[in-house]
Amino acid sequence: MNQSLVAARRAKGWSQRQAATEAGISPTHWAQLETGVREPSARVMRQISTVLGVPVGRLFFAADSDSTAAPSPAPDSAPKARTRTSRANKSA
Repeated sequence: MNQSLVAARRAKGWSQRQAATEAGISPTHWAQLETGVREPSARVMRQISTVLGVPVGRLFFAADSDSTAAPSPAPDSAPKARTRTSRANKSA
């Protein structure tokens, strides 16, 4: 669920139907965006951002919004680079 989108809509005091109408999309489309069933196009992101008065990044790329993309590994969990050891060093 996209908690940022839900919170921004609720902050306006809007129902899903009202928010969808303001953004120029169907209520079904809006509900699918909130539940994560559907991903918005860039155009729809801009429309929603404009009517809610919230930056696109905060609505769709915030840490608390669910995403279908796998999270980036934490710096400490990144694979370590392998180093080559020469055969000469192994025999010494």
